[in-house]
Amino acid sequence: MKIIINEWQFLVSKGLITEEKYQDALKKLKVGDKLEYTDDKGGKLTFSVIFNDSGQVYLKNDDAGVYKNNYFFISVSDLSKTDLTFKTINVVKNLPDNLKGETDDSVKLKELLKLFPINTWRKSTFKNIDKLIMGGNDIDIEKPDAEDEKFKDYSKVKDIEPFLDELKSLRAGNIYKLTLSNGGTISLNLIENKGNSLFFEDSGLTGPAKSYTEFINVELILDIDAKNVSQMVSSTTDDENVESMYTITFKRIEKGSDTEGNRAYKPIIVKNIIDIDLVSSSDKKDDKEKDTDKEKDIKDLSDEEIDDLSSEDITDLVLNNPTFKAAFLSKPGFWKRLVGGKPMGILAAQKILKKYNDDVSTGSDKQKIIESGKQYKIQLLDKSFNKDGVSLDMMQKYPVRAIKGKYGGENTYLEGLVDGVKYIFKINKRYDSKNKFRATIIIGYNTDEEYRENRTIIVTDY
Repeated sequence: MKIIINEWQFLVSKGLITEEKYQDALKKLKVGDKLEYTDDKGGKLTFSVIFNDSGQVYLKNDDAGVYKNNYFFISVSDLSKTDLTFKTINVVKNLPDNLKGETDDSVKLKELLKLFPINTWRKSTFKNIDKLIMGGNDIDIEKPDAEDEKFKDYSKVKDIEPFLDELKSLRAGNIYKLTLSNGGTISLNLIENKGNSLFFEDSGLTGPAKSYTEFINVELILDIDAKNVSQMVSSTTDDENVESMYTITFKRIEKGSDTEGNRAYKPIIVKNIIDIDLVSSSDKKDDKEKDTDKEKDIKDLSDEEIDDLSSEDITDLVLNNPTFKAAFLSKPGFWKRLVGGKPMGILAAQKILKKYNDDVSTGSDKQKIIESGKQYKIQLLDKSFNKDGVSLDMMQKYPVRAIKGKYGGENTYLEGLVDGVKYIFKINKRYDSKNKFRATIIIGYNTDEEYRENRTIIVTDY
């Protein structure tokens, strides 16, 4: 699982990819760790950690310059853009005579704090930071940049859950393109989707990225939560000109492990993402299956089936619908018109199709013959299934029990048991046939090992 990014330092310098966040790195510093500060003129200062109280960090200067006898204090709120504020005290001038021969910095610090509480230390600021290294990690510095200027008036979206849900719906095997504000793109092949974590490998760079000549090979993971994903919008109103910008923090897997054998990770931040688009689908269907799918109308598709669609299939369905076709052919562009100024791309299109599907479908159509609490038998229509201890032969029927809404929502679920392993069929849609359904088989529901697969089943009375 690898992502290859060309000219890593070039991307970092342009602010499109940045390193670890200051607040997180500061909390991780240990006694003896180094902090290196370099300003925009090349001036450099080096410090060692004396004590760290959850991001309240005390340092000593390691240089032979003006600060050689000083202790420093910094906290998680002290870095602003390219300026780092701090508090400092001269040890030689303020330490009692009986401790001036003491070599243990922690002992001297404890005594100084008794005599001079931290609020009495002199305040100052390191300005125009060009580079900040803490504990060996390059820290994300928000340097002024033409690309950042584009988003200076944007507002942060507080409810990021809708976008997180879209990320969770990405399908393994598909290739997704991150479009950056400078016109460059990073295409990623999704190797695995574990629900809350995505594993990628590189699939190419385009636009300005074509000129990059040197690639760095890393393993990349995205944990989907509000800590790693943020969204900014140009307006908090619902007018059609609203635009979005995203920042996503990936985890790069480092070589080696800690003393307990755990893998080490390093955060890598990709900034100024203006769109995420599906560029290639892994779905492999023969010509007959493709023709059948293209004959379907949008209202005949379940949410799971919409997730299964390739970008070409979605385009075909949109063009076959008069309402969406009008939006597609009108300016200022299909996506802006279709989503009413909301975030653009194939993810938005899938959400629109699902909403349309919900509007034109009824629960009774989906669950016409299945009653909660009753026993039924199911039979796979397309092919047999064998995964994680659940083996279902398409030539046989298996007993299940219908439970409506047990796992949340208003859906109907069919619970079954094979060799002591429970499986669930979530009913998505009823076909023309009375007892033929499109459903999702789920194994290990709501666990880290959860597995889902869309299938067609026949449901008959027990």
